[in-house]
Amino acid sequence: ASPEVSASPAPAGKPRPPQWRYALATAATIAVIAAGVALWAAIDRSGWQSYATDFGGLERIVLSDGSVVNLNTNSEMRVRLSETRRDIVLERGEALFTVAHDSIRPFNVQASNTTVRAVGTVFSVRLSSGSDVEVIVKEGRVEITPPQLQDVSRAADLSIAPPPSLLSAGETVRINESKIERVKVADADVSRKLSWTQGRLIFERQ
Repeated sequence: ASPEVSASPAPAGKPRPPQWRYALATAATIAVIAAGVALWAAIDRSGWQSYATDFGGLERIVLSDGSVVNLNTNSEMRVRLSETRRDIVLERGEALFTVAHDSIRPFNVQASNTTVRAVGTVFSVRLSSGSDVEVIVKEGRVEITPPQLQDVSRAADLSIAPPPSLLSAGETVRINESKIERVKVADADVSRKLSWTQGRLIFERQ
């Protein structure tokens, strides 16, 4: 049989803290770290929320204020809703906005340097070629704030002066750095241009 081994007595001195204190300290450290992560996530959730679609993809998004956004293929936008503002930034592609009425919180869509503001309406915004913007109003009215024209000397040559500020149902405006074009379109043309929201493409004499 093996000889018995007796445990040596602990050296005299300051007593070691109970094991549960180590566990409590570790849990407290983890809690502090988790609180920090949760705070960062809360700040992120209260800020911008991003949405994007791939090629061939469509997405219908219902925002917390009741507004609905149809995001076209290969499109990306950022959304931030607060108690006083509703801000959308269209990074690329096209989106159709069905805006819930809220007179206190304006609904602003920024595409490149153009801002489209609505209170309660249905309109689409398309961003192409980097900075070219097209706005189509299906219902209601929107306010357009175009960018300052880069070539001020050509301002007198523009077909529309001053630039449009209000756009009504059945109207579209195309904006780029050198030209602002406002056009009245038929209901059928509006439906054709927005047929992508129903997963269809309509071609006419093309």
